Amino acid sequence: MEMNFNPESREIPEEEIGEIVFNIDVMLAVRKMSVSELAEKVGITLANMSILKTGKAKAVKVSTLSRICEALDCQPGDILEYRKKGARARYMENRNRFIYSDAEPSASRSQAADEE
Repeated sequence: MEMNFNPESREIPEEEIGEIVFNIDVMLAVRKMSVSELAEKVGITLANMSILKTGKAKAVKVSTLSRICEALDCQPGDILEYRKKGARARYMENRNRFIYSDAEPSASRSQAADEE
C-alpha cells in the first residue's frame, strides 16, 4: 500500500490513517469476566463499556484505559491494537489474536507462522 505522504506538511492524509481496535473481548475471555462485571469494576456504564468493546468509541480517557488494565490485570497493548487501512486479518492460534498485514503472506512465511 503506497502512502501519499506530503513532506511539506508532514501529515498523513486522513483517508490513509488506520484505526485503533479494542480487543477487550479477548481479555474478558482469558480472565473469565463478563462485560457487566468489567464495567462495574471500571466505574463506567454497561452502555459505554459496550461502545468500547464494539469499537464504536471515538475516544477514551487515559484514566479509563488505566482502570480497564487494572481490572483485567493487563497492559494497554494487550487490549489495544493499531490496524492499518486495508489490512487483512489472519488468526494466530498460538497467540490467541488476529494479526494484520497489508500484503498476502508468502508460502514460506505462512508455513513459518503455522509452525510457531
